[in-house]
Amino acid sequence: MPRFRFILPALLVLAAASIGVFPAAQPAERPWFRDATKEYGPIGGGPPAFVDLDGDGWPDLICDGRIFRNDQGKRFVDVTKDSGIAGSGTACVADIDNDGKPDIYFCGGAGNLCRNLGNFKFADWTKKIPPNKHTRSLAAAFGDVDGDGNVDLYVSNYEDWKDNTYPYPHLLYRNLGGDKGFELWFESKGDQVLPGRGVNFLDVDGDGKPEIYVSNYRLAPNHLWFFDPKTVLKDRGMELGAAGKPGPNVRYGDGRMIRCCGHTIGSCVADFDNDTHLDILVANFSHPPAYQNRTQFLRNTGPPNYKFEDKSEIANLRWQESYAVAVAGDVDNDGLVDFFLTTVYAGDKSVMYRNLGGWKFADVTKESGVSTATTYQAGFADINGDGYLDMVSGGQVWINTQGEKLKHNYLKVRLEGTGKCNHSAVGSRVIVKAGGKTFTRQVEAGTGSGCQNDLTLHFGLGADKGPLDVTIHWAGGGTSTHRAEVNKTVAIRHGS
Repeated sequence: MPRFRFILPALLVLAAASIGVFPAAQPAERPWFRDATKEYGPIGGGPPAFVDLDGDGWPDLICDGRIFRNDQGKRFVDVTKDSGIAGSGTACVADIDNDGKPDIYFCGGAGNLCRNLGNFKFADWTKKIPPNKHTRSLAAAFGDVDGDGNVDLYVSNYEDWKDNTYPYPHLLYRNLGGDKGFELWFESKGDQVLPGRGVNFLDVDGDGKPEIYVSNYRLAPNHLWFFDPKTVLKDRGMELGAAGKPGPNVRYGDGRMIRCCGHTIGSCVADFDNDTHLDILVANFSHPPAYQNRTQFLRNTGPPNYKFEDKSEIANLRWQESYAVAVAGDVDNDGLVDFFLTTVYAGDKSVMYRNLGGWKFADVTKESGVSTATTYQAGFADINGDGYLDMVSGGQVWINTQGEKLKHNYLKVRLEGTGKCNHSAVGSRVIVKAGGKTFTRQVEAGTGSGCQNDLTLHFGLGADKGPLDVTIHWAGGGTSTHRAEVNKTVAIRHGS
């Protein structure tokens, strides 16, 4: 008899389940992103640069010295073989000669400059720029420093490591216009020679002239360069609270004592609180000792001083040792800019955080479905043209599927500069007003550590149905105002 004593309870459980006493299992929530690498093709694992190279409206991809044509949002096609490209390393992209076609600078070695001839054909213009004699660059970015209508080029250099760091100077090249190429304009010296790993241009004070934020490694303070007619560049990072939290001194291999801050790798710039001022997410790799800066969230406080306020405690990012590259974008189209942050140590995991407003962020890595290997690769673009930001990271293509559920509205803005505004409109800020809310984006040609998001600006609008008021603060000076409808891509030409 003892062997039958559990049969009746088991039968009762089965009967209860059959008549619906217990709730049926719920279907698993669909991840925000799906891994679409198989259909889009292998892209490589290096830092990406998104840009529409052929003017067909679709963001193409540059990665690991290769060119991938976006086939109308369906796949990436490797067109490197017959392109004439000869560069290596990370890339940044902008129209250097203002002929309407974006050109490419590769950071590898002494640097390579490639002029876009159209139809994915390029000419080697490397002789038109002085070589980076230090050959240690991991990142560069374009921006019009002097407002003459031509994009200049900032090249950060890293280090040699011989039981200590021996960093190399950073370089700023001035664009001479047309087919004249570049000249070396500025080279960092003395205590300004720090191991750089990332470059971001941003207009800190809204005066129409870009500043340059440089992510420096080896516990070095970060640069925040302002244009100065006498010295070309002047570092105001410590003065404005953007250099990092200063700690004890550390000694570099050349004997210099450096005020300890953070191991910054690849930062990003965005208006995280929708106050029209550009903020900085400082991506810091940090070992356990507390004197090493953790990843920082720096709020631009605006006028009169445009100092940066540390909001990291409120943001409450979960600490991991090997945070590396941050990219910002509104992945759920709710009007608040979210971020993705990579890691580079085995055991650490790249993370995605959703912006909740008020400098509070929620870890949505699990919900996002994005699972990447250790990587420095991260970049946003609307790859398939559905109005939601997709991304590449960890050698994978991640397609955003949230549009099928959320039905949030969006606006995409593509700018074309003329005259004092460079053709790519790099450095221009666009402010969109909708339903009493304000959203700000900037056109940037370089972010993170050798990465670049698409030049076409993306605005999530939530449920707002418009009409939208669009104000453009053009690089080089001047503003214009426009009306736009939701769920459109609008192309606006300077002077129109």
